[in-house]
Amino acid sequence: MRIVAVDFGIKKCGIAICDPTGSIAQPYKVVERHKILDEIERIRESKGIKEIVIGLPEFRKRETLSIIEEIKKVAKEISELFSVPVYFVDESFTTEEAEEILKLQIKDWRKRKKYKDAISASLILERYLAKGGTPLF
Repeated sequence: MRIVAVDFGIKKCGIAICDPTGSIAQPYKVVERHKILDEIERIRESKGIKEIVIGLPEFRKRETLSIIEEIKKVAKEISELFSVPVYFVDESFTTEEAEEILKLQIKDWRKRKKYKDAISASLILERYLAKGGTPLF
């Protein structure tokens, strides 16, 4: 059974999965936002899921309030559909951190951007594995 982390974006979602021991976060893939539930189902069928961690921005700006409400709505749907605990972790600055990590490995920004969301999800998962998260309910 694995722990899965999701970094929700406006168009795409990054996904990360921990190793079977629950100690190492690994970037998994990036999917279009409307396909996230299908992808979680595929992971559940192939690897098993014991918990889902969702990045939630704690840095509150007026324009982020609508995305926060959308993330909470999808988190509730995930919890009900998959019958697994869902936790929130502060995702503030994970995208920027992922970009810095990728700059060290890939010089072309066009090539970097296809990995950025999955790296962000792995950073969210690392935070969860280190400190835990806030339960959905």
